[in-house]
Amino acid sequence: YNPLLDAEKSNLHFWLAATVEYVWMSGAVLQDQQADVYPIIYFLILRTHVAFLKERLQQLRTDPTMDEEENYEELMNCIKDHRLILEYCDTLRPVVSGTICTQFLLCGLVIGLSMINLIYFSSVWTSIGTLIFLFCLI
Repeated sequence: YNPLLDAEKSNLHFWLAATVEYVWMSGAVLQDQQADVYPIIYFLILRTHVAFLKERLQQLRTDPTMDEEENYEELMNCIKDHRLILEYCDTLRPVVSGTICTQFLLCGLVIGLSMINLIYFSSVWTSIGTLIFLFCLI
């Protein structure tokens, strides 16, 4: 519903209202997708940094041209990077935990309300639609 455009007034108003609603809903879907994907992206970045650090640690003291001081400096750089990764993880943990907790709560709420609808209020066709929705949701 758009209070600024009366979709029943003319074909032009109908298509304008439909376009505005399409753009609005596309933005909402994009926002939902970003909320679902950003923890995965952040933790993939974290995993990649850990893999790079692991590779650097495995390469320590394997270069015969480096002396003890250079090896020690490389080890100290690895320790600094490890601390930076831990700090990144500690910074990200509360944000991602809250988001995932909210998503689980909302999914549980939707499933619970759908089951209440299915058990108490639905007809045969509504039951079929609700079951399809639940199977697609899970």
